Amino acid sequence: MDRPDVYDLGEIRRAVRPGSAAASRGVADPTGTGWGVRRPGRTPAEGSRLRRPSREAGATAAAETLRMAIRRAAAASSAACPGLGHLAAGRWRAGLFLSTHTALCVAVARAVWCEPRLLAGTPSWTGPLLVAAAAVGAAGLHVAGLATLPRLPGAPPPPLSAAASALIPGWGQALNGCRIRAALFATCAWAAAAAWLSVSPAAGLLFARFGAVPPSWLGALGAAPLRWALPAACWPVAVYDAAAGAAARRRAGRTSLTSGPAPARERGGRAPAAPRA
Repeated sequence: MDRPDVYDLGEIRRAVRPGSAAASRGVADPTGTGWGVRRPGRTPAEGSRLRRPSREAGATAAAETLRMAIRRAAAASSAACPGLGHLAAGRWRAGLFLSTHTALCVAVARAVWCEPRLLAGTPSWTGPLLVAAAAVGAAGLHVAGLATLPRLPGAPPPPLSAAASALIPGWGQALNGCRIRAALFATCAWAAAAAWLSVSPAAGLLFARFGAVPPSWLGALGAAPLRWALPAACWPVAVYDAAAGAAARRRAGRTSLTSGPAPARERGGRAPAAPRA
């Protein structure tokens, strides 16, 4: 039958009384006349299979949950060692580049500090310059690792994201998938650390170890307004932004699960064409 104004309500079965076993098996009575109509496309056996997930589906879901937990833990460890999150996500080139170059920066700084005689015959400022260059390189790799960290579906609990950003600004944003914000807050944290290190006893010990004189601009880098104002503005905003971002992502995930997929027109595509008569 090709008439568009006639609807196929299914196959007419026997008379069904409300509340009977046949009615509970999927036989409906839409007209109220006592004649049951079985819903097309689903049998009682199919309904039982849909209601009872198989063991294979449960094992697959558990394996996927474990895999996501491992990836999220690796992403969390990227705040301490750049590249681990990329390696866990299968991005081997980026992960190996970040991890090996970070290890190279640490090795150069340690070699210069522990073996000053390696720089014998060079100007006195060579050693502090190499240590500063290694520190800047490690900071840049750390920020780049947070900015390119693969995004994970979902978001951690807001208190966990807030605690991560309280320890290292930008860490909670990286866990939430906000990579640009993570790089911004991490850059502010490194700038605050450089301001404090420039006036710390470690800086004087570094120059004294190589017999160098600290430059005059080093005191301006560690000025009191910069040392106190930058951390005071960076840390609270990073903590609040991490918690708010995690809550927004979890709320958006619950909304998408309850509302279902959006129509094609809302997703930016074409609306489905109406069937022809």
